[in-house]
Amino acid sequence: MTVRRGPPDPPAWDDARRRLGPRDPMRRADVLEATATGTPWTVVVDRAGCPVAAAAVAVERRRGLRVARHLGDWAYWFDPTPAAADIPAARSLARGLACVPADVLHLRGLAPGAPATLALATLPGAAAEPDTDTYRVRPDGPDLSSRRTQAARTLRRLGRRGHRVDVERHAPGPGDPALAAALAAHHAEWERRGGGLHTAPAARDRLAGVVRGLARDGLVRASLVRVDGRLTAFAVGVVDGPDAVVLLAGLERDAPGASGLGLVAVLDGIDALRGAGATLVDLGSGRDGFKRTLAYPEPQMALRVALTTRGRIAVRARGLRGRVARPGA
Repeated sequence: MTVRRGPPDPPAWDDARRRLGPRDPMRRADVLEATATGTPWTVVVDRAGCPVAAAAVAVERRRGLRVARHLGDWAYWFDPTPAAADIPAARSLARGLACVPADVLHLRGLAPGAPATLALATLPGAAAEPDTDTYRVRPDGPDLSSRRTQAARTLRRLGRRGHRVDVERHAPGPGDPALAAALAAHHAEWERRGGGLHTAPAARDRLAGVVRGLARDGLVRASLVRVDGRLTAFAVGVVDGPDAVVLLAGLERDAPGASGLGLVAVLDGIDALRGAGATLVDLGSGRDGFKRTLAYPEPQMALRVALTTRGRIAVRARGLRGRVARPGA
């Protein structure tokens, strides 16, 4: 077993991502590097010359500490091991991550009970805690049939009230007006929410650049819902083989007839991703109502691992005494 760690080697990382899964396009090397807010590092475990486990982190400076977090603002899946329960590979990956030049590993989005989670939790100085649930859905699953009926009912209701509703589905290129409209609507949505990361000019430009780069490679699908010609709801997803992410979604809540159209946009977006080959769609974590409507919550764990004396002091200061909390307990 060989452990390779260091700055990203894009061809090697993308090869590992494709072999191991999920193939989540938001974990492509170019996307991870574009979204990195710290120094990027990757750890890849090889057996007989083939990758068997991999993870990407970024080392950031926070209050004087070097903190290693999983790489990419939109890395919805951390899940650093393949579905097979390869315990030796998971242990080698954990040891490789423990050698990253940081004081603390702070990894979120870990699946309770997964080999990598259990291996990381056995590292000296590790402390685990529940994290925000995430939501994933299978586009061809039976759970969505009633929601599609509900969406059709919403469109009929608006038609009876005299509104013209257009549901547009696009596979946009980087300069497509539909993509520009969705990005502008996403920015406006976050402005209405009171600001945040996505409204900072640098973050906005970075997001737009990443999405346009993915669109250039034909990986983006966009669903736009217009009421009487006005963009009212949208969903933008990215897909790579069987794995997909709903990256952006929003609703102009003050628009006439807006109620229920967010669900229409996201459902149409999921169907567009299914048409592109997706069999599993990650809706991400958060409190958006459509996530709870369309998918069941999946528990996740967050793990802090103190790697240095300074890191141990910082972890203790948070009330995490270095005890290993069993994930899922």
